[in-house]
Amino acid sequence: MEFAQITLELSTPLHIGKGRCGMLARSFGFVPGHIISYALASVLGKQLGGQEADFKEALKIVRTQLRCGPFFISEKDEVLLPKEHEVHIETHYLTGSNHVTLYPDTRTSVKSALFEVEAIAPHVLRGSERGKPTRLVGGIWYESLQLGKSSLSDCLNQCWLGGEIKTGFGRVKYIEKDNSPKTYPGIKKGKCDGDGLHLKKEADLPGPALTGVINSPLRPWVGRLYDEKQGFGRKLSPPALVRMDGEVEQDACFLPTAEEKGFGCWNSIIA
Repeated sequence: MEFAQITLELSTPLHIGKGRCGMLARSFGFVPGHIISYALASVLGKQLGGQEADFKEALKIVRTQLRCGPFFISEKDEVLLPKEHEVHIETHYLTGSNHVTLYPDTRTSVKSALFEVEAIAPHVLRGSERGKPTRLVGGIWYESLQLGKSSLSDCLNQCWLGGEIKTGFGRVKYIEKDNSPKTYPGIKKGKCDGDGLHLKKEADLPGPALTGVINSPLRPWVGRLYDEKQGFGRKLSPPALVRMDGEVEQDACFLPTAEEKGFGCWNSIIA
């Protein structure tokens, strides 16, 4: 595989589900790799014909040809990592919108069904960069940049990412692909090549990792998967136990896994 950095720009708010806190549906301040992969598979499946067999084939193609790592908010020349820059991300990029559940027959609100959705704003909310478009930068490993009849860039421009797409959330615009960097965005001490991300012992690894990291509590990690009857995003994956933003246990090479359980999470492939 080859490695490249990809830059995306938000066209609308982006909700990446982190769980609920009362009436608030919280959002992560970054985009896990499986979000990108499943969105690409959905786009490709529609291009192949939009039938059940087409979506299965699209997911197979994406899993075979691509490994998408996490995408982080990029500000000026700095990458905002979910742990190190948590407060800055919350104050400068996260916004909220109120929603209510309706009865479909009468269009009246369901009692006690008011809730708020947190999301990454499409423009910087505060600070010296206020008003500028929010950009995401991440890394992919690929065998081919041609997905079916379309290029990766064309597919990314058609993607709907994350949750709340029914309210217009999740649209992104492809900005650029850069093959020259040999490091992963935000991970200055790691080297990237076709095998993966090489890190030394005690280096920090942002994002969810299945293996190879310590000093971070285990937490359940569940993603929304393709359901044969209802389509993408309609089935929950088997829960994986991951460590978020952990410390590398020993010198290792990491690559996002292509397995259904923990899809897109970092996995140590070389001890």
